Order: sequence, then structure tokens, then C-alpha cells
Amino acid sequence: MRTNMFLSVLFGMLMTASLTGCIYIDEADVNPQPGAAILEIYVYRLGNDEPVSGRPVQVYWTKEDARNQVNAISSRTYTRSDGTATIYNLPYGHRLWVRVDQVLIFDTERTSRLHEGINYLNIGIF
Repeated sequence: MRTNMFLSVLFGMLMTASLTGCIYIDEADVNPQPGAAILEIYVYRLGNDEPVSGRPVQVYWTKEDARNQVNAISSRTYTRSDGTATIYNLPYGHRLWVRVDQVLIFDTERTSRLHEGINYLNIGIF
């Protein structure tokens, strides 16, 4: 029963990914670790507040690492059609840097101190 439910959920996620574009699913996305932080990022367009889809998002320890795209602590994920991207299994108790890539530029934002469970960050881009 539990295996069937897991397979149904996984199949639904894969179908959604195939319909909405490239969303990479790794084991951490399907099986978040207990006691870890989850970061839900909402990327929107400044000026009209519309969600931005298809933007690459990655998490880093420092702003310097985010600028240079080195030492990432998350795999790259992409914003969905509703402008959100969810990153699982982050260390809580820390402030981290999130990089959102655009066509020719990028934006970095610092999180508040992450707590265990779900955390939220809104990032406005041009």
C-alpha cells in the first residue's frame, strides 16, 4: 500500500515535470531528511509582481561563493510556472545565500536564519 502511494506520487511529480519544463528531481527532493530545513523560494518580476518560471536557483554558504558559482550546498533547481522553487535538506540554524540566474545577470539574496521545517524567501528580479 505504502509503496503504491509512493509510486503514485512519484509518477505524478514526473508527469508534472514533463508538462511544465525541466525540473530536476533527485533523491533528496523525494525523501527530505527529518530535522533539516526546507527553503521555498518565490521569484517574481519587479514592477508587476508576476511569477517568473524557468529560472535556475542554487544555495551557497557565502555571497562570494554565490557570485562565483562555487561550493554550492544544493543542486540547481528551476522555478516552476508559479515562480516557486523548493530546496530540501538544508542545514538549519544558518543564514545562506540564494542565487537566481537571469539571461545576462544574476541576483543574490540572503535568507533569514533557517529553522527546522519550511522556510520562505521572496526574490524580486528585473
